[in-house]
Amino acid sequence: MYRAAAREVRLVVTASDAQGAPAELSAGDLQISEDGRPVSALTGFYRTAGRPLEVALLVDVSTSMDKRLAAEVEAARVFLAGALGPADRARVVPFAEQVKVVEVRHVSELEPALATARGHGAVTRLFDAIVVAAERFGPENGDARRVMVLLSDGEDTGSAADLAGALEAAHRAGAALYTIGVGGDARGREVLRALAERSGGMYFELRTPKELERALAQVGRELGTEYVVTFRPEVAPDGRFHTVRATTSRPGVRLRTRAGYFAMK
Repeated sequence: MYRAAAREVRLVVTASDAQGAPAELSAGDLQISEDGRPVSALTGFYRTAGRPLEVALLVDVSTSMDKRLAAEVEAARVFLAGALGPADRARVVPFAEQVKVVEVRHVSELEPALATARGHGAVTRLFDAIVVAAERFGPENGDARRVMVLLSDGEDTGSAADLAGALEAAHRAGAALYTIGVGGDARGREVLRALAERSGGMYFELRTPKELERALAQVGRELGTEYVVTFRPEVAPDGRFHTVRATTSRPGVRLRTRAGYFAMK
């Protein structure tokens, strides 16, 4: 959750046109609602470009994903090389029956970090991995952009956390989830779509391994074209979850942001 002196709420908003390309926005184009009621005024509006970026790359290394791991490593290497600047930070979170966190200082460290963490059983702690990654970010600090990129089939078979707990952890860290579905069934795809849509990220469904690099390239393009919107909440500081929605008067432009925030208490 975002804790500012003036109890500001901070939303990262992504704008795209009908073809999915980034769209330009101004503060006057936006309408923000809180618990279904219009917010009276914004306290801030600016682009995220140039702000520090923190990326957590969550990779399912369970046996169900084993055949795809080499392609995932190469696509992730290309993504991190293009997305990260000198001041940015990245960590890899491989997960199966265990969840590990490896700080990555250079893309050359990606492959060994994943190779040594391959799972050997049927347990896949997907939701726990999101919680662990969110906790490593810490509480939202109002400056850095925070993103989790999740490569998985959407199957969770052993987490202590559930879907709601994983989303709460992402909300409290101020991190959007970009989920990339690699194989899996309808239920797994539904889980990945929910994680992305409710956190303000995007879901990609891959039909062939070659589409992975294109999906990660689209994530990288989005990270430089987002906007930050801040406002003072008009609800009591009750510690509860409050819904938010971002809309625009511009025809043909679609906005994405997280589903809500946890109020201070």
